[in-house]
Amino acid sequence: MGLDLAQTFQQLENLAQRQGSTREERAHRLAEALQAMHNAESSTPKSKLQSSEGRPFMAAGVVEGIAARYAPVQAPQDFCVVSVDGSHIDVDRHMPVRSYLINIGGCSLTYGSNPNAHLFSHPYLYSEASKGEGLYMTNPAPETKEEMAVEGPLVGLK
Repeated sequence: MGLDLAQTFQQLENLAQRQGSTREERAHRLAEALQAMHNAESSTPKSKLQSSEGRPFMAAGVVEGIAARYAPVQAPQDFCVVSVDGSHIDVDRHMPVRSYLINIGGCSLTYGSNPNAHLFSHPYLYSEASKGEGLYMTNPAPETKEEMAVEGPLVGLK
């Protein structure tokens, strides 16, 4: 059965209308929270933290009022930002060839006097024809030769 675009469009219109009304409500709640924060004295959060017994966590101490603000420090002239991410496509038993794919991607962005950008994506396709590791992992313990199929959580682990 194909997608009924008329019904989908109506649902999207309803969603947009609900979002518009919640935006005003969210702005009102934010304004009230900011006003309460500015009106709070620095002793109020301190006393609440000290008087609360049985908290299962350590709360950060309050040194100044909770509405205190500071100017940001000057950013360094030269700096680099690095990020890495991964994803995978699990084994699909209904495909003609059993396989899974692991994709590792990342970037390195350099700012300042010598700006540069390096983006990469390294996909790895594993199947019966893969050299080395394929669809099965062997237990590394020398006394066992047990093999497990790499699928589901093991693909994510790998």
